[in-house]
Parts: sequence; C-alpha cells; structure tokens
Amino acid sequence: MFKYLNKYTNTKTEYELNRIGVFIKDYSVSADIRLLYIFNEISKKYGYSFNIIEGKDLLAVEKDLLNNEFFFDTIIIQRNALDQNTDVKSNLFDLIVKYSKKNKIKIVYEIDDDLLNIDKSNPGYQYYMSIKSKMEYLIKNSDVVTVSTKTLQKTLYPLNKNIIVIPNRLIDSWFDFVPSKKFKNKNQIIIGYMGTIYHSWDLPLLETAINNVKKYFLKKNKEVVFELVGGTDQELKWAKKIDVPPKNNRYIKFVPWLKSIVNWDIAVAPLEESAINYNKSELKYLEYTGLNVPGIYSAIGPYKEKVVHKNTGLLIKNNTPEEWERNIIRLIEDKELQKNILKNSKKDIEDNYLINFSINQWMDILTEDYNIKKDSSNKYQSTIQNIKNKYLNTNEKLKILEITHQNNQINPSQILTKENWKYEKIFFENDIENNHIMYLDKLKTIENNSVDIIISLEFFKIIPFFGY
Repeated sequence: MFKYLNKYTNTKTEYELNRIGVFIKDYSVSADIRLLYIFNEISKKYGYSFNIIEGKDLLAVEKDLLNNEFFFDTIIIQRNALDQNTDVKSNLFDLIVKYSKKNKIKIVYEIDDDLLNIDKSNPGYQYYMSIKSKMEYLIKNSDVVTVSTKTLQKTLYPLNKNIIVIPNRLIDSWFDFVPSKKFKNKNQIIIGYMGTIYHSWDLPLLETAINNVKKYFLKKNKEVVFELVGGTDQELKWAKKIDVPPKNNRYIKFVPWLKSIVNWDIAVAPLEESAINYNKSELKYLEYTGLNVPGIYSAIGPYKEKVVHKNTGLLIKNNTPEEWERNIIRLIEDKELQKNILKNSKKDIEDNYLINFSINQWMDILTEDYNIKKDSSNKYQSTIQNIKNKYLNTNEKLKILEITHQNNQINPSQILTKENWKYEKIFFENDIENNHIMYLDKLKTIENNSVDIIISLEFFKIIPFFGY
C-alpha cells in the first residue's frame, strides 16, 4: 500500500545510507497517520530506507540481534510493538536497548496514548500493566520520545527529558474531494460520530441527550438520526451503526470511503474523564473538519486545549446530558454558527495541521546526532539550573522570541533583526519542561532585555543566540 516502504530484512545494501527499522504492532490508524504515511513521503522525497517490522518479524529480529546482524542506523518503536510474539524468548526491550547503545543506533520511541497510567475500566488495563515496567525502561533509554500532545509530553517528562510533540495531522486524502453518495432528506437531521471500539465507554454520555433531541425535533416534523461509524461493538437502540467494510480498514482507504458515505449535519466527540482521555489528541476535531462538518466536543484534554468555544467548535464543560442536549440543538438550528465554525476550523487546519509539518519534524529527528548532543549537554546545565531556581515555582509569564517557519534557516547576521521575529507570551514552566532553553543568563541585547527565551516552537529546535 505504501510502495516506498520495505518489509523487514537483515541485509543492508551499499546504497542504503539511512536505514531505519520501524516497529509497529499492526497497520492501525495510529501506525498509518503517525508513522507510515509520513515515512512513505520521506522515502519518496529523500531516499531513506524504512523497514517495517511487525509482530511476525520479531522472532527473526531476536535471532539477528543475537547474531550481531541487526543493521540499522535508527530504530523507531511504536507503543507496545516489541511485545507481539509469544515465540520470542528474550526480553526484546532489554536486548534492543543494549544492542543499540553498543552499536550507536538511534532509538526513537513513539507513543500517542498514556498507556502507563491507563484506567482500570479500560479493557487493556491488565495487559498494559503487565508490560508497564518494560515500556518505562524503553522510554528512559530512548534518544528521543515522540508524543501527540503537550499533556502527554508533560506526563512522560520524568522518564525522558527529550520528548518532542508531533501532533496528529491530516493526510492528503482528507483534502481530495469525494462527494457523498448518500441521499439527504431535507426533513432529516443526521448527527455523526466516528471512533474505535475503545471509546465505547464514552458514548453513554450522549444517550439521554440524543433521545431528547429526537423528541424535540419530532415536534417540528423532523427526524433525527444518530450515526455511528465504529465507536462500539454493541448494538445501541438509540443509534444507527455503520460498519466499515474490511477492505477499507486501513486508514488511507478508510478516509475516502468515509467521505463518500456520510452526509452529517453536525458531529459529536464525547470524552469521559479518565487519565487516558486527558492525554489523547484532537484527531476527531481534525477529521470532522476534513468531513466539512462542525463539531461539539467534551471540554476535556485535547479538545479543551485546542478547540475554541463558539469559534472552531462547541465545548461541553460539564458533560451533563442537559448541556449536550442544549448545545446539539443550538448547533443544528444556528446555520450561521455552523458556517463560522467551519470557516475557522478549516483555517486552523491549514495553519497548523498539514502533514508536511510532521514530515519536517521527523526529518529533524532522523538527521539529529543525539550522541553529540548528549556529550555537549552539560555546557548549559548551570544556566538552566539558575533559571529553574528563579522561575520554576512561579506563575510568571516570560517573553518569548519565536523563530517563524519562513525564517527557519536564519543566519547569525540576521538574528538581531527585529522583523525576522514574532513575539508570544507562554508559561515558563512549560518551556523548562519542554527543554527549549538556550543562552538565558546574559541575554542583554535584544529589545532592551525584553526577551527571556529564544525558541523555535514549530520545529522544536533550540535556536542559538549570537548576541553575546
């Protein structure tokens, strides 16, 4: 499906200058949108060689590690991908870490859910608790960890200081026009929801509200249908389930199929309060916008942080049936609000969620020499500690000098030119934890000492200051 990605082999040819092993659990939505689609584009554009390593390959990986025939420059391990083959007798987590350290192979660990603090009510609780210590070991020993949200970054920060946020972003097929084949009855209102079966415990938040909304519009001679694409493996009397054909399970096939069959008026994304939900990403917000549908979201975790109430969506603060009912009715009836939400959310997607941003971030990771970085890291420790002592326990906001996307290649002679920069204020403790600190102690020359930190938020790189 991704023609530029390879299957696992332990043979490295002479022309493979950048050989990368990618461990995935399966070809899930997470693997496709966070890794495989991006790596296919990088391979096509830059010639990197990506080998996809599935559970069935782990026995061969174990053999190659033991025989000193595991030839990679970088390995990328997603979630619990190393724990997928019961025939493997070794502790692969330990074996891979020690082999990689010995042979200077870069380790990148990719995780997009808080699997270390999963709630007991989650179906995967027992399993993830059984491998929690192994995942923690892998996180601690990785050169870099990639996550989907700042919240998850903060959660994992005690285990690894080099954590990079790569938000979920929309693959190109979301922007290909695929007209819906579904007939739309003008007296019918369709509310939509999409998600995996692991969200089945979130859906009960909606039942009372949906039933009341149906009664409300029935009095106006309109039928309300609540459509579910995925979301649960149970039959719900108050919802109409749409099953995904097996041939469309892979995400890059799922997207055009979904766009061709849904014709929703609005969409909803309920989240109950739980540790794993607080660390999830805003993916449904992106997908609903890609479907050209305005959305309503629980004001929890990713949606509270990324969705602007009444601007890019509606937020449900208290998750009560009454609040859901009131806002669903409001968005259905207020056509102008629908238009404004779509206009603003589309602009947000264009500015922040195009897949090319992720490609740029991954290229930075793949080209960074973390061995050199570790050797030189002590140079700034005293300065960093001084800043921690002064500011870490305060709520003081510091002034930030942020390099823009267009000026990423700025040279030293330009760095003091005011028009090359834009200004933002952000909380200092977030940046101390994000490891975006550089040359702070004697920052005197820019704007009469009005700038405290120089960072690049878009590329997650520390920008050298040449002013002293």
